[in-house]
Amino acid sequence: MSFVPKNAGAEPMSASSYAEAAALASLGCHVLLLDGRGTAWRERAFRQASYGAVHTASSLEDHIAAIEQLAEQSGTIDLERIGITGFSAGGYMSALAALRHGDFFKVTVAGGGNYDQAAFWHCWGERYHGPYDEAHYRVQAAKHYAAGLRGKLLLVHGLLDSGCHPGPLFQLVQTLIDENKDFDLVLIPKGQHQWTGYGQRRRIDYFVQQLFGARPPQARRFLEPTEIAFARLAANALALPVAGQAQQHANEGG
Repeated sequence: MSFVPKNAGAEPMSASSYAEAAALASLGCHVLLLDGRGTAWRERAFRQASYGAVHTASSLEDHIAAIEQLAEQSGTIDLERIGITGFSAGGYMSALAALRHGDFFKVTVAGGGNYDQAAFWHCWGERYHGPYDEAHYRVQAAKHYAAGLRGKLLLVHGLLDSGCHPGPLFQLVQTLIDENKDFDLVLIPKGQHQWTGYGQRRRIDYFVQQLFGARPPQARRFLEPTEIAFARLAANALALPVAGQAQQHANEGG
């Protein structure tokens, strides 16, 4: 998939990508959205670069190269304080960034990741990584890179996640423990395949603490996107009768 906005929010993917980037940028940091090799909307060779090697999708090497070039051009990007975050497949790739490129990505927050395609939907894993073969599938599983963790890592996952089953998460967690690695974990018992408001707050707090060395403000409750939507619908529903009465009064009174 392609996540970089192509317009000013005219379709959901662009709107959500831009909104998330803007929210993180409001902390006072640079934010980059990049569709690296192995993603859509480019020539066939570009898109198929990650087929059979799903762990290279959107190429973390492309991200590193782009950030280094931007840092050279801008002069304001601190290459010693680079963070990365993502959810679902983005959570998987963020975790791989921490485990395989920890010398560059110093702080990672990974949410709801599909950390092993062997335990994910076969219609997704086999479509992009190829038919199942134990030896072939080993190379893409995040747990096999646990020894490479050097920076700060926060894993966030809902225990009712039917999109990315928590099983591979716990395999990754156990392997990190076996490797004697320090990491942080937020489990949301009723959380499904979503960040949740609590998960988003913990993500932002983690970046504020680990990237900025600052103390987050007193915790406040973050609303779920669905809660915001329903609140707006409720407000509109209340406003409609009032507006209707005003129009009726205007019609009667001239």
